[in-house]
Amino acid sequence: MFRNYVAILIVSIFLVGCAGKPPMRILEEVVEEATEPEEPETVEEVIPDKLDVVYFEFDKYSISPVVVESNSINTIDILSKNAKWLKEHPDIEIIVEGYCCECGPAQYNMELGKKRADSVKNYYGTFISTGRITTVSFGESKSIYPDCCPDECSTEGAYNRRVETIIKK
Repeated sequence: MFRNYVAILIVSIFLVGCAGKPPMRILEEVVEEATEPEEPETVEEVIPDKLDVVYFEFDKYSISPVVVESNSINTIDILSKNAKWLKEHPDIEIIVEGYCCECGPAQYNMELGKKRADSVKNYYGTFISTGRITTVSFGESKSIYPDCCPDECSTEGAYNRRVETIIKK
């Protein structure tokens, strides 16, 4: 019995709220609302400041796997991922920055940083136009871990021996 009163109350509220509209029009409006396609949201891609960093062995500039903190890092995988992203964004220009640890003379490290940056540029050049790439060497001047040579702190020194791919804005 109580259910019947509740049902009558709900129908009454519905009919009062829809007063003045024929029941078929109400049904049509409900069906229209349910079947209207939603407009897709447009998501603007966020361009990063830089791509994944590549690390190098001590006193080397060749592209090969590197061990950092007991983890083998596959440089080719990182560079391939970066190159793929660059191919998908043909209007993006980059700066390839070479860095070194502080072992050895400053001039030698500047040259080594340049060779590292050039190695990465040459790799990218097999996928994109080298006209989009500028290289620069900072040598040991922007160390993440200052005063690190392989014998003193090889883990930290590995982070100094790197190339960063910076997106020009």
